[in-house]
Amino acid sequence: TALTELNLQGNDIGNAGAEAVARGLRENTALATLNLQGNGIGAAGAEAVAGGLLENTALTELDLRNNGIGAAGAEALAGGLLGHPSMERLHLDGNPRMDAAAKASVESALRAAIKARKEARLNALLVVPKLPLLPEPQMLAVQRYLTLLPEEPDAAQQTRGPRRLGSGL
Repeated sequence: TALTELNLQGNDIGNAGAEAVARGLRENTALATLNLQGNGIGAAGAEAVAGGLLENTALTELDLRNNGIGAAGAEALAGGLLGHPSMERLHLDGNPRMDAAAKASVESALRAAIKARKEARLNALLVVPKLPLLPEPQMLAVQRYLTLLPEEPDAAQQTRGPRRLGSGL
């Protein structure tokens, strides 16, 4: 069985530990939840985690509360989250070096990633199957029918009166 949740809360792994975790993120395809809360992670550790997120496809929740992540780490995290295929929740509270603008940038990147995934799913549902090509006379008849363009009247139609839409196809 694969590891889907890893809780390293309060283990004081620092930047070096965050870098090791980031290396694991690059190759892991099953880990969904990662808790790195209260580990003394600073900008360098956040940048490493962000690099791991660029290659990770499975993580849905990341907890980085109560660390020392500042603006540079937040900027790196925002870059790692853009286009992330599965991230849903990111916890950043308790990072005193991270100002409101930096936190807002990361949250905006997460919202953009979630929105892009939803739009991609919707677009996948809206794919229209390709129709087989018809010979030109039949294709023209279908186009006329679909666009409600009148056909050029032939001698038989002129004597019978107006033709109803859809007849003669």
